[in-house]
Amino acid sequence: MSQDYQETDFFEFDDEDEQRSSRENNKFRLAAIGTMLAAVIIAILLSLFGVRSMNEASANEGYEGHTWVISGDYVDLTPDLQTKSNVAIYQGALPADQRLVGADYRSDLQDVQQVKSVGETVKFRGSQTGDVREDFPEKVDALLVEKDNGELQVVRTGEEGSLKEVTNSTVTMQRVTGWAMMVASLLVLVGGVLGTIYFFRKES
Repeated sequence: MSQDYQETDFFEFDDEDEQRSSRENNKFRLAAIGTMLAAVIIAILLSLFGVRSMNEASANEGYEGHTWVISGDYVDLTPDLQTKSNVAIYQGALPADQRLVGADYRSDLQDVQQVKSVGETVKFRGSQTGDVREDFPEKVDALLVEKDNGELQVVRTGEEGSLKEVTNSTVTMQRVTGWAMMVASLLVLVGGVLGTIYFFRKES
């Protein structure tokens, strides 16, 4: 009777060990999957931010030292040049910079006009597309650029307070940030792979 009890007790302990081992393996397996999944998500986000920063640098390249930020107020809607949607027309004053007097301003809304006075009012298209008045902000910032031919043109608009003049340091910082994000994305992905391997080895 005592021998049967000991055998039963032995098998019970053996079952408990197997269950404990199974739980440990499941824990490491989940940790491995979670590590890889988190690494992939973070790497993708870093890559997206990196690409965005690099694109911004490319879009600003060549504008360094030849930009101004002006404020615009909503005026009307007009058909977009590339889609079937509408864009808003905004109106704002040119910078109080004597150098702009005599330059040509191109708005893509009317014929090229010559700037005749400091702070002259001009119209420009917004960057956002939509259908009705409610789709567009009342006020925007606009990036005014002096092109290589000397013409002035608004190249993009954004939310009020979102745009800054483009300088050499602006473009450099955007490129450095972009590359840093891309490198960080790669390092996170490598770390995720190594972490996953580590947990799978712990499982075995």
